[in-house]
Amino acid sequence: LADERCLLSLSAYLYNATQGSEYGRAANLTATFIRDQLYNGMVVRDEIDVTDCSASGKASSHSSGLAMQGFSDWGAVSGNHYWSSLCVSWTHVSSHTQ
Repeated sequence: LADERCLLSLSAYLYNATQGSEYGRAANLTATFIRDQLYNGMVVRDEIDVTDCSASGKASSHSSGLAMQGFSDWGAVSGNHYWSSLCVSWTHVSSHTQ
């Protein structure tokens, strides 16, 4: 599902460049999907089990990093600081669990 994480940053950049509402909607929907379906409070999973929509697969720092970049990008260009604050809390949790 790396495409979704890259789509988030791309949508945020396109929204910033054009102020196109379609890019803003795409970024917001993608961010919400990643948060609600792939993020478990510490890491982002790579897959979804289609039988019950649960996050599955391995958790990787690469996946988490792409998602964090996307959240940060979207928070910065949209002015919705919830997404940026999610990154701050995420790094705080990650640094205390290692």
